[in-house]
Amino acid sequence: MKIQNEIRQFEAQFEEKTEELLFLTGPNGFGGGRVPGEKLWSASIGLAAYKRPGEEAVQQDGTLTLKADDDLLHRLQAQVKPYSVIRAAVRAGRERQARFMLVGETSPARDGELEAILEELKKPVYLEDEVLGRFTLDRQVNWFEADVDWLGQTVRLSFDWDEDEAMEDSLRTAKALMADQEEWNRRVLARASEDLLELKNDSWLEEDEEELDAEKFEARLELESIEVRPDGEFCFWFEDGDLFWGHSITVEGTLEGGPEQADIQG
Repeated sequence: MKIQNEIRQFEAQFEEKTEELLFLTGPNGFGGGRVPGEKLWSASIGLAAYKRPGEEAVQQDGTLTLKADDDLLHRLQAQVKPYSVIRAAVRAGRERQARFMLVGETSPARDGELEAILEELKKPVYLEDEVLGRFTLDRQVNWFEADVDWLGQTVRLSFDWDEDEAMEDSLRTAKALMADQEEWNRRVLARASEDLLELKNDSWLEEDEEELDAEKFEARLELESIEVRPDGEFCFWFEDGDLFWGHSITVEGTLEGGPEQADIQG
């Protein structure tokens, strides 16, 4: 009964009419999520374009989704690949134009117009900055990234693909950090040890491992990447040097307020 209620509530978001469309899937495969208490996955795959019979293709980010058990989700993950053209019977979303509910199975398809869109999407996209250099778009996560030198170490610098103004603001954040690396590095590490050192010594010591002081704690952290955002926001990602058994550590903050919070991720 609970599963049937989940399905009914989900299907109510879509039109009753079923139609067969062609789809160009996006750069990622099928994934799934569910809230506590649900029995089924809300499975979905991103779309780069879709096409109704006799009409021109619509190049628009969208979603193909359904309710699925473990077996169905795994089958879809194996069958429906990123950046592929498929045919599927679907019901269109009532409120969102490019959201479709999958009805039944999918099958591989060929379509010259969608395949031409795919070829364009496969071409690399660059953003050049006169100070920081060339950034390359990673479509899987929808951000621009570049390798930069941070105190003699190569790290990834990234920001979201967004409106031009927002990206320019993110780059201003990056330039401010890069211009004063030693000071920001010191402040970020200090926030990590301030927030997490006590937790390490209280709950995460290996057998026979001695308690750490701030200096030893910070020395174990290895910077992997820096995410920059508009409004001066940033997030530093560190490998934890097995302080927390392989979990990543993040330190978030703003240019104005400085490093504000450290967390364990994953």
